[in-house]
Amino acid sequence: MKKFYAVILRLALCGQMWSSEIISLGGACNVARASRQSGLRTLAYPFDWLITPLPALKEAFEEDFVKIAEKMHLREDGKAAIDAYGLVYIHDFPTIRTPETPIDGEIMPVHPLVEHWEEAIPIVQAKFRCRLARMTKLLEAGSPVALVRYQDMGRREAEEWIDLLRNKYPSARLVLAVLGSTSEFQTPWDIPHVRNFYISEKDLRDWQGPIWNAILQEIAALEPTEWNTDGYVLTMPNYNPGLFSTFNTIMGALDAYDCGRISSLRIDFGKQGSYFDLEQGDNWWTYYFEPISLGRGTELFPTYKKIEFAYKAQYEMSKERAYALIQKYIHVLPHIDQKVQEFCKENFDGHFVIGLHYRGTDKSTEAESVSYDQIQAALAPVLLAHKDEAVKIFLATDDAFFAQRFQKDFSNYVVMRNTLRSNTQEGIHARKDLNGYRKGEEAVIDCLLLARCSFLLKMASNLSDCSLRFQPDLPVIHLNKSYSE
Repeated sequence: MKKFYAVILRLALCGQMWSSEIISLGGACNVARASRQSGLRTLAYPFDWLITPLPALKEAFEEDFVKIAEKMHLREDGKAAIDAYGLVYIHDFPTIRTPETPIDGEIMPVHPLVEHWEEAIPIVQAKFRCRLARMTKLLEAGSPVALVRYQDMGRREAEEWIDLLRNKYPSARLVLAVLGSTSEFQTPWDIPHVRNFYISEKDLRDWQGPIWNAILQEIAALEPTEWNTDGYVLTMPNYNPGLFSTFNTIMGALDAYDCGRISSLRIDFGKQGSYFDLEQGDNWWTYYFEPISLGRGTELFPTYKKIEFAYKAQYEMSKERAYALIQKYIHVLPHIDQKVQEFCKENFDGHFVIGLHYRGTDKSTEAESVSYDQIQAALAPVLLAHKDEAVKIFLATDDAFFAQRFQKDFSNYVVMRNTLRSNTQEGIHARKDLNGYRKGEEAVIDCLLLARCSFLLKMASNLSDCSLRFQPDLPVIHLNKSYSE
């Protein structure tokens, strides 16, 4: 109920300006009933009053509805007709209680159909051709549309439907709103162009109740985005950020591509950036990861877009969404993966490994400082909880003084790699006197090794943030926050 009142308050504050036309994808009739009761349904659409098994509905969309209301036969109970797809027409044919021929917009009560129900098929076909044309016109014109489904569409099915809709209606601006009462609906799915809503089984049946009304009002207020815009090449920003700050920008750009906001994407850092090494090639991204070239984009991203992508990835994107994008688009090169595997085999296997990422040097200008005592205090209960296990601590740090002290105090536990570290306040990535390729390789390997740990203690840092994107289920303690949070 708290969520309901929050929705109502939000809508009151924004003046209840509806953005999206609600179109039911059926399942049963509750979407149409509830949206009509809420004053959000002013026009009839094809699936308002149908029972639409999801496979039948998908086939209808795939075939442009050529068999809708065709080859009709009577359902076994005699109270509905079924078409060639398997869509069930439960409110469209004359019944023994209401024998008049239905007209557009009329809903027939559920009773046994009249003996010669087939005579109404041409009228039903004409009605559905009209409603299909109405829906298709909105989708093809790019009008904002919210397609709503409840009961039998889960996360996997929603992903499949978004791919289908993107291919069928490339000009559409739509959101797919999915309602359900299982635990799967209790957390956001983070699928582009999809919004999922939890509703209890009791409220699901109560289409006249306040919860249905609140959810539909929220859906109507959504502002769907287009699938496609121009394609781009992502180059290095002028301010020359660190590797995993750049990684965030790439994640934001990949999200835009994956959900259709840009039509192509190519990562090309063209002899620029702290990690450029002429001996390794022109584009430092390809030193560590497979090239990313999606489509034929040629226009360069403006700087504000790069900042927008980085912000979205760092502050708005869930670990689960980032992990899905990494699995789909970002692939570590074999020589990097081999070094990670070898280090794990030699140092991690058979142990409970606590990953500790201490970001020193210039980080004090970006985040709250963390004292050595604070780190010991955070580490102590984790060590105690696993005192009966073989434990190791993998230390990843750019701070030479911290590494030396920690290795002395925790010599029985600590393992770390022989990497570049600094004795000053200057960040490793900004040092022009150090080899660019080595700086990047060490950062990537540390990130991937932290993701292989059993538990993570981390300071505010893009590097260890990205470890959680490579392994979103990794238990973690955040030791501090950046000043921007």
